[in-house]
Amino acid sequence: MRHWHARSGSSSAVSLQNLITIYMVAPRRIILMTRLGRAVSNLAAEVIFTEADITMLRLYSRNYRLIELTDLASAIKLVAMMGGYMNRKHDPPPSTP
Repeated sequence: MRHWHARSGSSSAVSLQNLITIYMVAPRRIILMTRLGRAVSNLAAEVIFTEADITMLRLYSRNYRLIELTDLASAIKLVAMMGGYMNRKHDPPPSTP
């Protein structure tokens, strides 16, 4: 946050509150994805992701010739691949404990 503050030049409490909100929402969605992926991975991806998210994941998958988006497990795997997950044969699925 210090780097953001230095770049923006803003000391507004509202700006800082907005930044903290973003930093809180993203991890919560990732934790929810992980927990649902462990419990019931055959759910539809629409349970977690919006239509815009699904469209973006399908485009990403098609552009990089990755796995096809079929359910929540494949959506979680695609998000993990965006973050650096390699999806090698010996790698466990990204939502395993």
